[in-house]
Amino acid sequence: MKKGLLITISIIAMISLVACGSGLTGSQGIQGPQGPQGIQGPQGPEGASGPQGAAGIDGADGADGRDGKDGSPGAPGIPGPAGASASSSGVVVADVAGTTATISGAGFTAGSSVTIKAGGIEIGSATANDGGAFSVQVSTIGLPTGAHALEAGSAMGVIVVGGGSALQAAP
Repeated sequence: MKKGLLITISIIAMISLVACGSGLTGSQGIQGPQGPQGIQGPQGPEGASGPQGAAGIDGADGADGRDGKDGSPGAPGIPGPAGASASSSGVVVADVAGTTATISGAGFTAGSSVTIKAGGIEIGSATANDGGAFSVQVSTIGLPTGAHALEAGSAMGVIVVGGGSALQAAP
């Protein structure tokens, strides 16, 4: 009996399959729930940078600033030499360049003749102007290298020959 039952079930199943294949299509079933979201993939490589943009236009100039405060007054200066007197005494200065020296003096009697000596050797002469000053260029050839006493009338100074540059002296 078991064999007969098995054959009967098999025949019914075949008929059911044949009937389903030739029948009408049924209606669509309901949509199932959405599945879980997948994990994010790795980030891709960075793209190439774009071209540089054009330069912008210059802005307008700013307004001028305010003037600053005046500084505090400076210290009083050193008093100058005494004015010219009837005698020929004054200040004498020499500026040596190579084999020449410019000798200048002030504080002499206007129009007076001034004899210029270096180390006791006469090296030139000059005439004081209306303000009692003079300036003359003289040669230093014949003077040994070093410092020498400079005399202009009764004014004294120093002249440096060969490597020095200037002298200044007061009477």
